[in-house]
Amino acid sequence: WNELQNQRNKLFWNADEPIFRCWNIYHRLKKDNKKTLPAIVAESQRLLKNAQIGDLAVCQKAGQTMIRRSPSSAFAYLLTLIEQNRINRANTVLDALAKQRGFPIKEAKLALNQTTKWYNRYGKKINKRDKRVALIGLYRLSRTNIKAAAKVGQALQPRLTGSERASVWGRIGYVAALDHLPETLSWYAKGGQNVCNGIYSINPNRCVEWRARTALREQRWKTLDQLIQSMPKSLSIQPNWIYWRG
Repeated sequence: WNELQNQRNKLFWNADEPIFRCWNIYHRLKKDNKKTLPAIVAESQRLLKNAQIGDLAVCQKAGQTMIRRSPSSAFAYLLTLIEQNRINRANTVLDALAKQRGFPIKEAKLALNQTTKWYNRYGKKINKRDKRVALIGLYRLSRTNIKAAAKVGQALQPRLTGSERASVWGRIGYVAALDHLPETLSWYAKGGQNVCNGIYSINPNRCVEWRARTALREQRWKTLDQLIQSMPKSLSIQPNWIYWRG
């Protein structure tokens, strides 16, 4: 491992190739002590949110190691995989979650693998469901029935943290924006000021841009101006957004 790191440090343009980053993370996850572990787990989560990176075998290996070293990271990783539609791997992570005391694995499996059946059975009782299971159902529904996903999100709203709201409504708003639904901007707004940038968000920039595109399509000029101003600078200085703001 030391030799790998030494050789990586000699690289120039490809030092941060995903495969090298994942090998580095995998090694650190195996050897880092409890004091430094949270930082490497956070880095692992950011890296594994990239779908293309997550497909690499060593990155999947790093994800499995992350869960073993930090069981609390498993749920966020599970939602990442669901959002990327990697259901086989999501089931593997769900099996790991089953080992946690009190986790309702039977209903969680139903929400993940038979989502419509889960929603038909529990859709009117979301406030009584385990929040984690309801989030699994919501993220699965966001691919097949966005209006049902929004109903689950609304029922969960009082129990969500600010970061969870930002993730959930960013996801719902983004999918609605792709489908040109009239509820798009109101759904985005439910996520609060940091919508698209929550704990479960996997592509904040794309989410933010599609919110602005919705305002543009609806000719909501004041809203569009505000949304462009609130974009990360790396986006707001791009020619298309400078043009539309002008």
